[in-house]
Amino acid sequence: MRVLALTRERPEWKGGKIGWIRGSLPFESGGVSHLPNRQPERFKDISALSRQLLAEFGYELLQSKAAESDKPALLFVTRRDNGFFFTGCRQDTSVTLRLRFPEGVPAMIGQTTRTGEGAAAYRPNRTFHDECRVFVNQHETTSVSCRELAPGPTPNKSSERMLFVAGLRDAEVTVFPPLASLRAGRVEVRGETAFLDLADCIRHDRLVLNKISGAIEITW
Repeated sequence: MRVLALTRERPEWKGGKIGWIRGSLPFESGGVSHLPNRQPERFKDISALSRQLLAEFGYELLQSKAAESDKPALLFVTRRDNGFFFTGCRQDTSVTLRLRFPEGVPAMIGQTTRTGEGAAAYRPNRTFHDECRVFVNQHETTSVSCRELAPGPTPNKSSERMLFVAGLRDAEVTVFPPLASLRAGRVEVRGETAFLDLADCIRHDRLVLNKISGAIEITW
């Protein structure tokens, strides 16, 4: 018997956890498009195990397809300047992505998502490169949108960027601003009536806001 994937966690790691997956990809180089082509069905796609492995760490990276033979979407998630960038291609635009991270459902800039329990459905463009700095965790399902607006001055600073997040319902909102702005105290969050006190909301590289409803403006 050959082990294809495993995870390990030990008490002395204080919550730490590691995962490993065997490096075997049943793909070959494509033609004109240079996109990879799957080899015959007798070769199993071991890369699909990576999604199951990440589920052990709280990441749900799923796809909904009408038929198994439909071409799957390609999705890559990278980090830059403390943000998350979702890049990929949907060769078959009927395929739907369903995503959830340990911090909640990604609220990608420029998109509206039905957000509640479980993974949320995304239907990005055929090719996409979307930025995300806000994750939402809430029980009630609502349409949560995240838009970038022209930054305006606040009583404390001249802002470089402004994100407007709406449709929240008693939500836990996790924000990943640039680290330099977070450490310099330049990040501000305005609710529907006043700026929020962020003194107890900083968690290392993020802000965690609790019981948020309605809309908020995030600036730095």
